[in-house]
Amino acid sequence: MIEIKSIEFAYSKKQKLFQDLNLSMQNGHIYGLLGKNGAGKTSLLKILSGLRFPQKGSVEVLAYRAEFRKPEMLREIYFLPEEIFTPMLKIRQLTNVYAS
Repeated sequence: MIEIKSIEFAYSKKQKLFQDLNLSMQNGHIYGLLGKNGAGKTSLLKILSGLRFPQKGSVEVLAYRAEFRKPEMLREIYFLPEEIFTPMLKIRQLTNVYAS
């Protein structure tokens, strides 16, 4: 279950991306996330996975606060952004880092 309660999020003070956003998604259902470029789809997914933090409000994923990124929550969800940071490591080193 995903619960979003009154979140606000902005990259700048001039324009808020989300203001008083509320959403409840139940387990066992399929949901779609649609919108134009820049509408905030990726930002919302980053907030749900605890990679970004709302300025106000709260986000719970499987009854865990998303910003705490508890291992129990992270075992159940996965978010792969379009662009990922890959340190200057050899393939074997990357495999060891991400496989552990």
